[in-house]
Amino acid sequence: MISFPLFFSIFVTLVDFLLGMLVLANGPRNRINKVFSSITFVGGALWLTPVFISDIYKDPNIVLFWTQMAIIGPSFVAPLFLYFSKIFPFKREKIITHVSILSFLPAFLFLFLIKSNLNVESVEIRDWGAEFTPGPLYNALLVYFVTCFAIGIKNLLISYKKSTKIQKDQIIYVFLGVFFAILIGGITNLVLPIVGYSRLATLGSSLAVLSFVVFSTYAIMKHYLMNIKIIAIEVFLFSMIGILVFQTTLANSFFELMISILVTVVFTFTSYLLIRKSLNEIKYRERLKSINKELGKLSQSKSEFFSIASHQLRAPLTIVKGYISMVLEGDYGKIPEEAKEPLNNVFQSNERLISLVNEFLNLSRLESGKIEVRFESVALDDLIKDVVKEMKVSVDAKGLSLSIDVPSPLPEIIADKQKIRQVILNIIDNAIKYTDKGWIKIRVEKDGLKERVSISDSGMGMTEKDIDSVFEIFTRARAAQSHKEGSGVGLYVAKKFIEMHNGDIKIESQGEGKGTTFIVELPILNKHEKDTKQGDN
Repeated sequence: MISFPLFFSIFVTLVDFLLGMLVLANGPRNRINKVFSSITFVGGALWLTPVFISDIYKDPNIVLFWTQMAIIGPSFVAPLFLYFSKIFPFKREKIITHVSILSFLPAFLFLFLIKSNLNVESVEIRDWGAEFTPGPLYNALLVYFVTCFAIGIKNLLISYKKSTKIQKDQIIYVFLGVFFAILIGGITNLVLPIVGYSRLATLGSSLAVLSFVVFSTYAIMKHYLMNIKIIAIEVFLFSMIGILVFQTTLANSFFELMISILVTVVFTFTSYLLIRKSLNEIKYRERLKSINKELGKLSQSKSEFFSIASHQLRAPLTIVKGYISMVLEGDYGKIPEEAKEPLNNVFQSNERLISLVNEFLNLSRLESGKIEVRFESVALDDLIKDVVKEMKVSVDAKGLSLSIDVPSPLPEIIADKQKIRQVILNIIDNAIKYTDKGWIKIRVEKDGLKERVSISDSGMGMTEKDIDSVFEIFTRARAAQSHKEGSGVGLYVAKKFIEMHNGDIKIESQGEGKGTTFIVELPILNKHEKDTKQGDN
């Protein structure tokens, strides 16, 4: 039957490997994570593993070999911790390479003399395990180990003064791990063996390594381990590892023990992959959250810019429009015939600028949620006639024919007059813009509880792909992209305005070069009026 110290040593070794892999999975390229993982792997593979193997066998020669091997672990853990203290929780200063290499030289010296009796003179097999007699070099190992950790603690104290609040918390956890590791491991593995008592070496090594690894892992991964999902996964996995380790105590032979250990190692590695996947998922979500936050700020800045720019541009453009109209109408006297066409061109360009400014202003209001809808009674046919009258100059300039068909008297609808006017104006303006020759036909009719406006033209037309995407922001039909005019905003805004009225807007076209028909449907009695009437009742 395996003793409790041996069982505990096996358990701690597996936990040590798992936490090392967990930290490495959290940041495979991070120097801090790589160095810490090296400490856990060296401590587990070259310290704890030789210790518990030496307790399994009863052959003095084999026990002596593994006891000597157990010296390697603390020899390399010490300089690794010293290096770790220089870079945790941030790189305190530029690390001098040759100084770092020199700190590892004593460890390689101990490794070179590992088989001599300078480290371990002899071992005796006891009922509770192996007891060893340290050699003269063992005292040097004690000094080396303590010196590395003392300098490492000094480095961490220097870093503590320059750290942020979170970094200071991380350093405190490492301090706690180091304190318990030195207190337990130093007494049981270094001090007591010198006075001839090594019975607690196995248990002390396990407790020392476990203290340092657990506290340091929490320090490095503090924010991730606080996640409830990770905690739940870890509790389950550690419980399963504990059960597997316990099963090793029931092994009746060395072969069964090795099989149990192999199964536990495989499960531990699988656990590492599972936790790594969970950590990556958390990282991805946090990154996505950060990106969404930045995109929100950018979107807000864009909307504010559109709003400010639109307000600043609209006033002077309106003034320019007024003066050009007065000049064309002869308010400042008769103008030469050759000047009329250039002035008309200026007027049309100014109109397009005003339309573009209005589109961006509406867009900024839509995205900021500050747009207001003011319902009133609107005669849709009269509104369309006013828009056509306003656009007559543009229609005549291109030599197009434009007709309006209202087959019967129409009831008034309840709508925001300015927004519906903007929609109709935008559609007719597009029809004029993308029709080089031919006609534009407008039909207004009642269809049940709706009024339908159809605006058809003999212009460029659209493909099915265009129809599916043209209402998206900053998107234009393929054929329309040859025209420099157009921003891809007008139809997006128009659709939003119609949706505010619980209406519908759609497009029909037989393809490029075959004209386009826009159909706008608006309820005669919309939701706003229904709610108002219900409130009156």
